[in-house]
Amino acid sequence: MRFYMLALLAACSTTHLIPETTDVHTPTLRLPAAASTDVLEPAFPARLGEPRLPSADLLRVALRGEGIERASANVRVCVAPSGAVTEVTLVSPTGVATLDAAIARDLAQWSYEPYRAPSTVRVCVPVAMTYLP
Repeated sequence: MRFYMLALLAACSTTHLIPETTDVHTPTLRLPAAASTDVLEPAFPARLGEPRLPSADLLRVALRGEGIERASANVRVCVAPSGAVTEVTLVSPTGVATLDAAIARDLAQWSYEPYRAPSTVRVCVPVAMTYLP
């Protein structure tokens, strides 16, 4: 008596050619050129008025009395579409708490040109400051 064994092999076939790895490209995003004025450019609005720090200036005599000739800080300023400052964050403060508070208070009073965007949008920019009392 003879026994026959049938072997089934699993196989995969395709009707398409598999591209070489050099033929595979990452798709690029192409946006159509728009002539509309509704396209927003990523730019920080211009400041209106002089960059004054009146609260910090009130501390000038006290800072000089403590021997502070220069104070540097890095600040992040965020502006709403209305041009109002919505957030001031001291990223690296001066080290003088009263001066840091005065700088934050003064920057919050600055105003910028309004820009077109939804009311929830904020644009932020880092500002490096050096204050000389």
